[in-house]
Amino acid sequence: MTEPKQYKLKLTFDARQMTVSLQNVILLDGVSSMNTSGAFAGSYTFDPGDTLDIEVVALTHGESLVSLKDLTLVCVPAGSARQPFLSPYDTESAGYVIREWNEGTATEVDGNPAIIFTAKAPLSITAPYGEWEMMGYLSVLFPRPDLTDAQFCRVFDFDPSVVVGGGNPPN
Repeated sequence: MTEPKQYKLKLTFDARQMTVSLQNVILLDGVSSMNTSGAFAGSYTFDPGDTLDIEVVALTHGESLVSLKDLTLVCVPAGSARQPFLSPYDTESAGYVIREWNEGTATEVDGNPAIIFTAKAPLSITAPYGEWEMMGYLSVLFPRPDLTDAQFCRVFDFDPSVVVGGGNPPN
């Protein structure tokens, strides 16, 4: 059995962007872990016991970002896969909501002011095998500059493919 690995799901958005798409990448030791060839090209592969830290980078351009509300992850078995596990990180449910975040850290990314948020706890990969389309929805609260103490919410999304344990049940 291999030693569990610690991955990082890095989600990035620009406070000024008009689209709802999050830039997303799953990193291992700071490098994208996307499969670039083979049967699972274009997806990310995990093993049972691996963990997934969540990091959100908000490019703020000096505007004050109030907070992250939540990150909702939904997994759907890929293609016609018949598998007994609803998601790679929660075998009892296809959905998972992250509401607890560490306080944001102000920084700069490529010369732009930014705030980095991290989830308080990593996701643990618990399913022994399977393939999923993972969809994520990040709810962000922004201040309304025209109204004191008022906020508005935006929802950003992403959708990587994930595989656990080679995708198939062990023989």
